[in-house]
Amino acid sequence: MYTYGERLRWAMAQTDPPTSGRALALRVGIRPQSIHHLLDPARNAKGSRHTNAIAKALGVSADWLSTGTGRPYKSDIPLTDQREAVAKCLNTARSLVLELERLQRAIDGKG
Repeated sequence: MYTYGERLRWAMAQTDPPTSGRALALRVGIRPQSIHHLLDPARNAKGSRHTNAIAKALGVSADWLSTGTGRPYKSDIPLTDQREAVAKCLNTARSLVLELERLQRAIDGKG
């Protein structure tokens, strides 16, 4: 990967699920057209003033994204989809609420 756009496209594809230009723009707080500009090979973008925020949103090294040197990840673990973990946490929280309600009814003598 020789260009900023190639590295950006690669980093977007590595997330699970892959990150769209629109989703990335929303995370970073910029217009989707800005991401599309960076990805366009004809524009040959050299970088962005938002590189740090873009790298953080994608879980890659800002240095790697801007220069191509070093490793893409600070660790060997790429950014993954956290929806499953969030769903597990919500289920656990719901179970705890139900248990607390049951205990409250028992304390109040209604259960």
